[in-house]
Amino acid sequence: MLEQVTIESVSPALTYYRGGSHGQPLVLLNALGQGLEPWSRLIDRLLPRRILIWEMRGTTPPYGGWSVDEHAGDLAAILSHEVIAACHLIGWCTGPKVALSYYHRNAGPVSSMVFLNGAFKHTGGRRDLDTPYERNLEAICRAVDRQPAAAARLRRLFDSGGFGEVPAGAAGANGAVAGVPPASLAAAVRRPFLSDSSLIAYARQHLDFWEHDPTGNAANVTVPALFIAAEHDEIVSPAAIRDAAQRFPAACYQEIAGASHYALFEQADLVAMLIGDFVCHAGA
Repeated sequence: MLEQVTIESVSPALTYYRGGSHGQPLVLLNALGQGLEPWSRLIDRLLPRRILIWEMRGTTPPYGGWSVDEHAGDLAAILSHEVIAACHLIGWCTGPKVALSYYHRNAGPVSSMVFLNGAFKHTGGRRDLDTPYERNLEAICRAVDRQPAAAARLRRLFDSGGFGEVPAGAAGANGAVAGVPPASLAAAVRRPFLSDSSLIAYARQHLDFWEHDPTGNAANVTVPALFIAAEHDEIVSPAAIRDAAQRFPAACYQEIAGASHYALFEQADLVAMLIGDFVCHAGA
């Protein structure tokens, strides 16, 4: 069971959740636009370790264009509020970019980093590593940014079978639509696409994220980093994650057979074991 905490001293107020009491905190960095549902099974397996998590701001009211650095500022505010001197950062999807932004400004508290299905796409990166999903999403985000009034029409693309993850027609493994989550997560994953305002904010945040090369200062990351990919991830390709991992001097790479982008939910037992073993060897 997680406790809700609000930091009133920042504007707008920042809400996060905490639970557990053992070991160095595991700070869970969420994907843009996502709530806690995709993490629910993994959190159950990680407890009673101390856990912190929150929903990245801006794609729900109050809407706004939070940048990578501003999200990292939220992380700094939470760690300060909790008086945390050392922790492990665990980022899913876009979360690794926030983890690295924070690390490059304040490496001291970070004992290790775990990147789950990390999205390392950036504008100067290798386009051949982008999935069809990423190319489709980028086209839609740029269209929404240019013409916000088109958001209502473009939102309908996300209702054509991709459960808010990709336009129809992007066929994936075994004929599935790329990006389709487990059925129990379908409604949760569609959150960024439920209103014009949420889609506009989501698109603009992605555009900012893609301006950041998370591997640019990889040589300066000295803490252990575990990169976890999934065999059937059609949102972020294992090849892109493996390519990113090779740039970090203290990194290791693990690929989960039979899993998708939602491995943290589908294979929570295995992901929890990988995280537990890694942070134990990384120190606490």
